[in-house]
Amino acid sequence: MSSHSSHPALEIQIAPHESAVDYLKTRPVPVGVRNHSDEQIILEDVSLTFQTDYPIPPENVTVKLPCDGCKVAPKALEYFHVPVIPSLLYRPATNYFSVVVAYRRVKGKTLSALAQAESAHASYLVVKEPPIFPPAEVFVRFKDSEHLELASLAARFLRRGGLEPYLARNDPRPGSDYWRDKIEPAVRSSVALTVVWSRQTTGHDESVVREVHIARGAGVPDVLLLEQSVAAPREYPPADLEHAKFDRTAPWIPFAQAIEVVARRIRAGKGL
Repeated sequence: MSSHSSHPALEIQIAPHESAVDYLKTRPVPVGVRNHSDEQIILEDVSLTFQTDYPIPPENVTVKLPCDGCKVAPKALEYFHVPVIPSLLYRPATNYFSVVVAYRRVKGKTLSALAQAESAHASYLVVKEPPIFPPAEVFVRFKDSEHLELASLAARFLRRGGLEPYLARNDPRPGSDYWRDKIEPAVRSSVALTVVWSRQTTGHDESVVREVHIARGAGVPDVLLLEQSVAAPREYPPADLEHAKFDRTAPWIPFAQAIEVVARRIRAGKGL
């Protein structure tokens, strides 16, 4: 898909490019800047801002490429390959992006004030969940039903990271022993354990702590997602074990960042 946007001084163009990209993989986007003026232009940076389904600041889904003072002569064209790596916060499927170019005009021996040219909905990428290669199951521990929304968010981000979330509530086994036949085997066979811990967990944490001990006994790494202003459980001493803190009303960014680290480290064979 090619696109362009006119501006009194310059024109932003997107050359035809491959649009499909997996989460956390790189897709270069070719952005051209054509100088229509009679003055030389110095480019500061090129920014691509993508769509997200979460109420977060746009800089969390913006890719900025410094242009290092690249000069564009009058009537000339310069182009850049902007490397885009969709984070877990990017909207899946067709994701339109806008382009902003920051620049200055050369006026004799001086430079003009910083100006911007923008192309809204300049083009798009098709963002996809990556293939899952077993073993890739991550046990998601949360408190039913208070944490179901948070657990579903974690599961969504895990899939975007190429991992398979395991939620015990989605694996009913009538007549079987809950711990011996279901929980313990699922924890032991996982590549990681993700624990969502909030105010509702504190004081009702016996089963959560039991699963953490099972995981550690089996050599399964675990990561704690801890609600802000809630004391970390003794299994996670702050001086020894780092954890991710989240605001219950806005958990998207810390969840995405923590799970991206998990996905990248597991993919790289480094563990947590």
